[in-house]
Amino acid sequence: MVSTQVGTIFLMQGIGAALLLALSTNTSQMSWRLTALVSGAMLVTLAGQGHAVMQDGWIGLVHQANDVIHVLSAGAWFGGLIPLAVLLRMSSGAPLPPDASTALRRFSLAGYLFVVAILATGAANIVFILGLPLRWTTPYQVLLAAKIVLVGTMICLALANRYVFVPGLRHKPDRASRALVRGTYAEIALGTLVVLLVAVFGTLDPG
Repeated sequence: MVSTQVGTIFLMQGIGAALLLALSTNTSQMSWRLTALVSGAMLVTLAGQGHAVMQDGWIGLVHQANDVIHVLSAGAWFGGLIPLAVLLRMSSGAPLPPDASTALRRFSLAGYLFVVAILATGAANIVFILGLPLRWTTPYQVLLAAKIVLVGTMICLALANRYVFVPGLRHKPDRASRALVRGTYAEIALGTLVVLLVAVFGTLDPG
């Protein structure tokens, strides 16, 4: 019997991992939808392991709800970068197939919502955990500052991709396509570093 919250979360994550492994053998549309649903559910469990669980009452509930939105938005943005890179590599300067073009447009639109949600919930998390004013003196806060810089760089790359290189596809498709692929790979690399930083400072005492 699982008698602790952490144990329950580990059990749920284990079940989720098993489901994802089973779904990976099926390429139907329903399987992809279930994969997205299970992946999202596994991300939600992370909200039950962070600093939000240290707070009681309605503040703790609001903090955990904020964490849920944060991890889902971040997971959708970061996770979407990998298929985006695949689509861009497929094009190689040539017109994308209709389905791929539709997916690219939808990700571009959703990306705005994801980034706004990430910034808003990230700022709220800082207030929930550290309060104001910020001093950036502890190891937790220094690593958090590094994360903010990396996320800001990712956003700048995303804006460059959207407003500099995408319009360039009309005039210099080969050059713009290569720049888009490189920019997307750079976002993936930065996103990986962000995840590693969170894994480290998430175990530290914020104070």
